[in-house]
Amino acid sequence: MEKSDPFGWVGQVIDAKYRVDEVVDEGPSGVVYRAHHRGFNEPVAIKCLKMPPRLGAQEREAHCQHFLDEGRLLHLLSRASAGIVQALDVGVELAPGGGWVPYLVLEWLEGVSLADDLERRARDGEGGRGLAEAMTLLEPAARALAAAHDQRVAHCDVKPSNLFLTQFAGRPTLKVLDFGIARLLAERHALEPDPDRAPDATMAFSAPYAAPEQFLRGMGDISPRTDVYALALVLVEVASGRRALKGDDLAELLRASADPLRRPTLHSRGVSCPAEVDDVVRRALAVEPAARFATAFDFWQALTEAVRAPALPPAAGGRPPKKGPPAQPAPRDVPAASDRRPPFGNGPGPLVSKPPRPVAPPPPAGPARPSGRGVTAFLSLVALATGVAFAVALALSQPPPRLAPEMTAPAPAHGPRDARFPTPRPAPVQAEPPTKAPARAAPGP
Repeated sequence: MEKSDPFGWVGQVIDAKYRVDEVVDEGPSGVVYRAHHRGFNEPVAIKCLKMPPRLGAQEREAHCQHFLDEGRLLHLLSRASAGIVQALDVGVELAPGGGWVPYLVLEWLEGVSLADDLERRARDGEGGRGLAEAMTLLEPAARALAAAHDQRVAHCDVKPSNLFLTQFAGRPTLKVLDFGIARLLAERHALEPDPDRAPDATMAFSAPYAAPEQFLRGMGDISPRTDVYALALVLVEVASGRRALKGDDLAELLRASADPLRRPTLHSRGVSCPAEVDDVVRRALAVEPAARFATAFDFWQALTEAVRAPALPPAAGGRPPKKGPPAQPAPRDVPAASDRRPPFGNGPGPLVSKPPRPVAPPPPAGPARPSGRGVTAFLSLVALATGVAFAVALALSQPPPRLAPEMTAPAPAHGPRDARFPTPRPAPVQAEPPTKAPARAAPGP
C-alpha cells in the first residue's frame, strides 16, 4: 500500500540540497521522508512537522520558531551522545502542497525499531530477554537520556517505537529518536490548559508508557523523572516480553499507572532478579514524581549497583560481607553539566565501575624497632658522649698548671701578706745547685 504524501515532497528538492525519494512513516504530528543529500551523496531522513490547523498566524509563527529551536537543541544533544540520532540541519520550506513546513534533517539509520523487534519476538515465541540482556540492550538509551537530563531536557515520549536498533562501527547498538519534539508537541496543549482533562489520541506521549503526571497534570510536573518512569517500563517489557502497564483504554491505563499497589515490577512480570533490583525498579515507577530517581543516570547507576550487590567479593579474611538493606540514592536536582560525574562506563555492560575490593586494616602499631643503621648511629653517639665525659673528668682531676716566676704578680708594698699564698722570690743565680729548694707557688705533686 502506497503511503500518503500530505506535503507533496516526493520527487522534489528541499533547500536545493535534499532530494526527497519516498515517505517512510506518517503520524499525527508529522511525516518522515527518505531523502538523498546531494552534497554528501548519502541518504538522510527528513521529518516534516504538521502544523495544527486551529492555530492562528501568530501562533503558527511561534510554533514554527519553537520547532527550529528544538532542532538546534537536538543537534547539541546528539553531539553529546552517540545514543541520540544525529541532527544535521533544520529549516522551513514552502511545500509543493502549499504552506510553509518546518523540517529537520537527521542521519539515516538502517535497522528496526525496538517496538518491531518486540513484536517479532512475541510472534516467534521467543519471549523476554531477561534482566542482563535487557540492561545491555538499553544501556545506550540510558546514556542518551542522562546526557539530555544534564542539559535539563526531558524526552517526554520514551517508548519502544522511539528506540531504534541499528549498527554502529560494526556493532549492534540502540539510538533514541524524536528528542525534543515530544516536549514541543506537549506544549501545544498549553493553549487550552485543563488540569483535569484526560488525554486524547492527539497528545504527544504514548499512554502505555506514560507517567501519571502525563495523564493528569495535577499529579506533578513533567521532568526528567517522567523519562525515568518510561525507561523503567521499557526495561520491564524488554526483560519479560510482556507489556508493563496493562489496559485496553486510557482509563484503565491511567488507573494502572496511578495505583501504588499495581506497580509493574520485574517480579510481577515473571522476571527472575534479586530483591534489591526489584526495589530499584519499584522506586523508578513510583506514582509521585518526587519519589523517583531524579535522572536516568541515577536510576541506571542504582540498578547496576543492585545487580552487582549479591556478587560482591568477600572482604579480607575470607568472611562474606554482611548483607543489609540496599542503599537508595536520595532524590536530587539534575546537576549542571560542569558538575557532571564521569561517564557510565566503557562499552556494553554495567554502567558504573566495579566497587573496590575491601582492604584489610593495617595491624596495630607496636613499639618502634630501630633499623641497623639507627642502632649504629645510636652507639656512635653513646661512644662520643662517653669520651667527652671521660675527658672532662680527667681535666678536673689534674691540679692547675704551675705559674712561671716571671708571671707571678709581686706582693703589694704595704698591707699584710696572705700567709696562704706566700709570694715566691726568684732564686739566686748560682753556679752550683742550692742546698735548699726554692719556695713553690702552689703545692705540687
